Amino acid sequence: MEPEDSKQEDVKLVRGIEAGDRAAEECLLQKYRERVLLNVRVKMEYHVMAEDVCQEVLLALLETARKPEGIKEPENLGNLITVLCRNKAVDWFRKTKYQRREVDIDETQEEKLGGTHGVLTEDEKSGVDEVIGALKEIDKQILRLKYLVGLPYKQIAERLHRSESAVRKRGSRAYEQLRNVLG
Repeated sequence: MEPEDSKQEDVKLVRGIEAGDRAAEECLLQKYRERVLLNVRVKMEYHVMAEDVCQEVLLALLETARKPEGIKEPENLGNLITVLCRNKAVDWFRKTKYQRREVDIDETQEEKLGGTHGVLTEDEKSGVDEVIGALKEIDKQILRLKYLVGLPYKQIAERLHRSESAVRKRGSRAYEQLRNVLG
């Protein structure tokens, strides 16, 4: 699809959303979800949280598009999405007090990475859910604190009232189980 055709399609979709067309909303979400997710993922260290921020971006985009004249230049929707991604990621970092690690990515790099970069297949998701479900609660806590919150093992050990070496060993074993599922 030519860039001009895509821009014209964006204008039609935005006008349709303004008029209350649910099919236009679905089409817009399908068209931009992977791009938004990729854009957010390069700004964030934890992909689980990137999914949440992606949803916030898409929701903000729809809320804006639903307002009459909410998106003033629908032909520049790509630029608006980029700004929304950055702003929502920054908001998330402010809320969670994480330090921001942002990597700029241009459209050429985005195309090279492809739309499914880092996305789990249904079989992988099922395997991950199964492994996580089988883990002991302490191991789940260690993984959450290490990979979702980003704490070092020493702080995790202090929080859980365990030795650092025990936390390292449990975390390493649990992580290895997840890696085996993902190949």
